[in-house]
Amino acid sequence: FKRVSTWGDKKDDSTKIREVKAWKRERFSKGLDQSLNRLALVMEESGEEENYFWLQSKILNGYSPGHKDKPDPHGWEKRKEGLRKLKTWFKYDKAVCKGEKELEFISAKGRAPWMELAESIAKEMKGCKEGKEPMYSNAKKYLQYCGLKTKPTDGEKGPWCAAFMNWVIGQTINPKTNMPYNHAKSAASLAPTKDATKNNYKQISEPIYGCLVVYKHSNGSNGHTGFLMGKTKDGRYILLGGNQDDTIRFDAYGEYTSKSKIKKLYGFYVPKDYEIKDQDKLTDNDIYESAKILNIKFGIIAEPSTGKTN
Repeated sequence: FKRVSTWGDKKDDSTKIREVKAWKRERFSKGLDQSLNRLALVMEESGEEENYFWLQSKILNGYSPGHKDKPDPHGWEKRKEGLRKLKTWFKYDKAVCKGEKELEFISAKGRAPWMELAESIAKEMKGCKEGKEPMYSNAKKYLQYCGLKTKPTDGEKGPWCAAFMNWVIGQTINPKTNMPYNHAKSAASLAPTKDATKNNYKQISEPIYGCLVVYKHSNGSNGHTGFLMGKTKDGRYILLGGNQDDTIRFDAYGEYTSKSKIKKLYGFYVPKDYEIKDQDKLTDNDIYESAKILNIKFGIIAEPSTGKTN
């Protein structure tokens, strides 16, 4: 039964409280005196989803008169992650909700199911760099999932391309086992290349949509990995990857990731329990003029690739 306050001034309010209330009235003008259920609709209608989701969560906790934009609601990062998962699971789409189009469901029997989540995160991050929010917190979460306490901004000590890849697969359920698809909770880009008895991936001879493309560094101890989105017309592999120029974006690589030829193509892999189907194979629809086209399509703000993968 909680409602958003109108934050009207009272006679005994201090000057500070009046200033905070005025700020709230302006910041949350579309949600004043709304029930929590109605506030959920304001999230959708206003185009300010995170702002009003924050307010909804804060009202549930108890939004004290003197609080402004701090502290965040209890478990704020988990709340945001929960909302993102719900939108993914229920195939949330504004145009569908408004009756403007029919929803096209992606069958569990379709192409690499983990790609749907990877693509949705790419859209959400919009090319945000690892040193800024929300990319920083997300990249740190991927590293923590792999048991690391390093920060994504720790240079050579905080690479998160493989951590992103494994976290995504770890959130994708195999309908046959009702468990996440096999993956390694590892931030090592070469983890899939280890002996099959020591990890959860299998090598495939031909690349397919959504497979893991692994590059190996000339030092033999590290490299780069990302999900295969398709190819360019000149035959390069377009990867949807984490830590590509310090963000999540699409980039095209050939036999090497850069002109320096330090990281060379090693192989293609998929989770060990994933059954490859005919629709996974690359078709003409998976051929693009460039990776830039995909970055634009997904709303990813990206400068030309520098080839940086750590």
